[in-house]
Amino acid sequence: YLRGEVRLNEVKGVHGTIFTDKNIASCADKIASALTEAQRRASAAKTAS
Repeated sequence: YLRGEVRLNEVKGVHGTIFTDKNIASCADKIASALTEAQRRASAAKTAS
């Protein structure tokens, strides 16, 4: 939880963006999708080699 909060603050600092709840949910969805995709590629790479 704390780590996520720090991350969010870093992102706010970098982009100078104030997130609304909707934006946070949207970002979380995108991040989750990206992580899922990364994991899929990682296991595909392991299977290939």
